[in-house]
Amino acid sequence: MQAWTYLQEPVARAAAPEADAARRQHDRRPCNGCLPIQLRILDEQGEPLSGWHPVDPLDFSLGGCCLMLPMGEIPALDRFMPLELAVSAEAGFAQPQFRASLRWFVNSGLVTILGIAYDEPLASLPPHLFGSV
Repeated sequence: MQAWTYLQEPVARAAAPEADAARRQHDRRPCNGCLPIQLRILDEQGEPLSGWHPVDPLDFSLGGCCLMLPMGEIPALDRFMPLELAVSAEAGFAQPQFRASLRWFVNSGLVTILGIAYDEPLASLPPHLFGSV
């Protein structure tokens, strides 16, 4: 029953993309090759609860992003949990850059798709985000 709650929002958006676009405050930019992104879960005080996990970016906006997490990377997810995202020039090396929270997720068994909102919207998308990989 709880899985259905997390599926309702993404499924509704997929069925009515024009309603989703009207609801969004920021345009989304698809990601076709960008620097590696890593994510870690934080506790309510902002302290790390997990190590860094590699994620595949699907799209970015000034207010958030959509990420794909490989199967088995993070065992327990909950809506609105605090996160930290990092962009790294080298795989395995991450510098904290964005505080964010998990808004929604869909777990297919093979991958988990994450809807992320930044704590503070960006003024512009960092050009280095879309650097060569």
